[in-house]
Amino acid sequence: MLIKPFQINKLLSQAQYNMIHSGTGVDFCIIPLTITSNNLRSTAMKPTLLLLLFLLFYSCKKELTIEEKLSGKWELRTSYNGWTGATTTYSSGNGNIREFTRTTYSRYSNGQIDETGTYAIVKDTIWGQLADRIIYNGFNGFPESFLSLEGNKLRFYSIIVGSGGQYERIK
Repeated sequence: MLIKPFQINKLLSQAQYNMIHSGTGVDFCIIPLTITSNNLRSTAMKPTLLLLLFLLFYSCKKELTIEEKLSGKWELRTSYNGWTGATTTYSSGNGNIREFTRTTYSRYSNGQIDETGTYAIVKDTIWGQLADRIIYNGFNGFPESFLSLEGNKLRFYSIIVGSGGQYERIK
């Protein structure tokens, strides 16, 4: 739809401070502006207006959920044994993979599938701090598993001090 310069002021005033959902999972904001057709004729105003609209559109993206950030394939790089203190480092292509969708998981050892099922992430406390806890197949047992995500690094840890593993995103 082509919008003429004098129509912009009318459209924006009708949508003041409204959050518009595009139906694609991406939310964006429309913020009211006063724009007249005379302002748009100015050559200096056009780039400024385009930059402003671009910044407004991209500054209103919604935050991804932990499940959305977790979705993908993760390969083991380091494991930590809290009982013995041993640390094991794994090279790329080792086949120890955890794969997640928004609600399901699969675990592979040496490239062979070990376990599949559903998972849920809940907020819980560990060592007096709030953290993301993962519950596999509805089993709320011991030891409790927690996770943290930083960029392409996924870390699992438990209440057994020093136990866990670090994974790297591969897909």
